[in-house]
Amino acid sequence: MDGATSTPATRDAGAGDPAAGTAASPSTGAAISRGHRRAELDGVRGLSVGIVIVTHATGLIWATGILIDAFFVLSGFLLTGIALEDSARRGGRLSPARFYGLRVARLGPALAIMLVMTALLSALGGGNPGGVSTTEAITWTALLLANWLEVLEPGGLGFLDHMWFLAIEEQFYLVWPFLLGALLTLRKQVRWILLLIATVMVVRVVLVVTGTGERHELWSVLRFDTLLLGGAMAFVVTRPKRYAGFLRLCEKTWLALVLIVVFFGGAALLGTLTSDPLRWASFGLSSAFAACAGFGMLHLLVRPGGPASRFFASRPLVLLGRTSYGLYLFHYPLFVYATRFHDWSRPVTALFVAGTTVPLVLVVYYGVELPVMRRAVRSAGVRSAVPAHPSRAPEASTPVDAPPRQRRGPGRRPRPPAPVEEPRPVLSEGAP
Repeated sequence: MDGATSTPATRDAGAGDPAAGTAASPSTGAAISRGHRRAELDGVRGLSVGIVIVTHATGLIWATGILIDAFFVLSGFLLTGIALEDSARRGGRLSPARFYGLRVARLGPALAIMLVMTALLSALGGGNPGGVSTTEAITWTALLLANWLEVLEPGGLGFLDHMWFLAIEEQFYLVWPFLLGALLTLRKQVRWILLLIATVMVVRVVLVVTGTGERHELWSVLRFDTLLLGGAMAFVVTRPKRYAGFLRLCEKTWLALVLIVVFFGGAALLGTLTSDPLRWASFGLSSAFAACAGFGMLHLLVRPGGPASRFFASRPLVLLGRTSYGLYLFHYPLFVYATRFHDWSRPVTALFVAGTTVPLVLVVYYGVELPVMRRAVRSAGVRSAVPAHPSRAPEASTPVDAPPRQRRGPGRRPRPPAPVEEPRPVLSEGAP
């Protein structure tokens, strides 16, 4: 069994969607530009991970939990888009095995190196500063169950206290390929996803109000709403004809600015005006903030070349975004080592963390992550599904890899098909 799930054609009358999930071309659009990464989205990741690192340094851990929702939205969007693209190129077939293979190639190398570094730091410092042993913390993290250890033993992860995020994300992706395959057999997939989001929010509110359980922000299924929101965005972008009105709304710069201000300003107010911001966030505010961030991301896609796109596509933010996964992994254990085992001043601590994290991240990214991911993408033959512009998509009746039809007159030779572009590594997916 190769793990592939066959999905019949989408039966949404008038939508023009083939089985692969590729949208019909609107009157204003040309073809989707495939195999290209969007620098603006890398910039979004770069700015977000920068803010997360600052919140760790300043102790505003609650803000990290809310800002992580923006990562979840972007992750759900990119990975769902890649899965839809893979389905399109395979005639409507989703392959969980290929999906998981790419996830392991993307996350495994840097994660393994970080865990080895954590073991060394623990040995130098005399043990894990959390409530469990270093071996136990590393085991739970390697099994992608760190969030549940944090629920059972608050603060127990110590050096790895930041790994709850990756655990929640990957637990979602254990089930998402199969759920996505089921969605592709239905009509109006976005409505079904929105129903799932509403269900998650209702369950979360009920648990918080009734006092059932603790640390709900770490329960995997109760954080799936933002990842599902990213998946819904991917369906919208790959079906621009059906959602043309909403995409035109996303072009409004003033509205995007208002919602981004609501995202950052609302999160700041939540932390300053309430004694338990994470509890209030559980009532749906975090989902609302994530929706604002998602709208801003769609604005970047539908307004390429605009002021916001140029800002997020700047070289520093793009480089920060492309190395964001490593930055997120490595900075926190080094920060814990510097603050728990040494009585250094803040400037010295900052110099130590930056001076060790940045070179290590660059070496791991260019020396390990990129080569591994390039091989994985080349062998899987997967391209990015992030379009150059959401309003541009191929005609529904044209297979993704089929050469364009050519008119042949008497005595004319058909032109050879254009060479197929080699798939590019998709490193802007998944964890920060």
